[in-house]
Amino acid sequence: MKPKLINVVVDGMSSFRVNDEIIPHFYNPLHFHPELELTCILKSKGTRFVGHHVESFQPGDLVLVGPNVPHCWKNGPEYYHADPLLEAQAIVVQFREDFAGPAFFDLPELLPVKKLIYDSRRGIKVYGKSREKIKARLEMLPALAGVSRMTCLLEILEMMALSKEKISLTEIDPHRLMPPVQMKRLNDVYQYTLDNFRENIDIEQIAQVANMTPNAFCRFFKSHNRRTYTQFINEVRIAHACSLLSTTSLSITEIAYESGFNNLAHFNRMFRKHRKVVPFSYRKQQLDF
Repeated sequence: MKPKLINVVVDGMSSFRVNDEIIPHFYNPLHFHPELELTCILKSKGTRFVGHHVESFQPGDLVLVGPNVPHCWKNGPEYYHADPLLEAQAIVVQFREDFAGPAFFDLPELLPVKKLIYDSRRGIKVYGKSREKIKARLEMLPALAGVSRMTCLLEILEMMALSKEKISLTEIDPHRLMPPVQMKRLNDVYQYTLDNFRENIDIEQIAQVANMTPNAFCRFFKSHNRRTYTQFINEVRIAHACSLLSTTSLSITEIAYESGFNNLAHFNRMFRKHRKVVPFSYRKQQLDF
């Protein structure tokens, strides 16, 4: 399935789309659309891409992605083996900036929400107690209709807007509207990286995936990701390590090798560089959280 501009279908009885889906695994490639997208992961884990940002996700992950920002959620390889015990579930809300009317968010009471909608172009992740409160409201949304449905979404957006427990994920990119052929290349590179990050991937290999020369690939990748491919694959490896530290009892040495690092000291240095703490402290933080 080629990455592309996705058309979000909204029926004539609603001004926005709500989907509570349970599937074997998340299936969308890297894509974008003019609608904002609020995603709450209820089941499964994997790697999330929003703009230039890459990070692991797990149940409870709550992210708002702005209009035309490339994004995708990719499950780990274990979700693609038809294991009946594994499934992916998320509540996804998609809506246009003007879904409530062209000047609705100019009302004084709604200016914080207007700012939230603008800031969503950087991707917004909500955490802590705010995430739990918003998640509870989101779980109610699919069953609502009429005014209650609209009111619930506005309450969710206001809760996000006023929360101090949120961070931006990426930079605003004026070139985010990529031609389909370039987005296909990026998606192919992302998928190949996720399938093979435990192995050594050299520039010649990954350039072949993108159907480019090594020099052309390096220029292409850095222009769209603001970092080199080597930096990117280390981010993917660290994101996988974070997921294992949070959800398994594997030793740190086992996690280092499972994440594609063949040297424990190098793993510790890279982890501290990306997460500002050593793996042991990160695991403790997640357990305390």
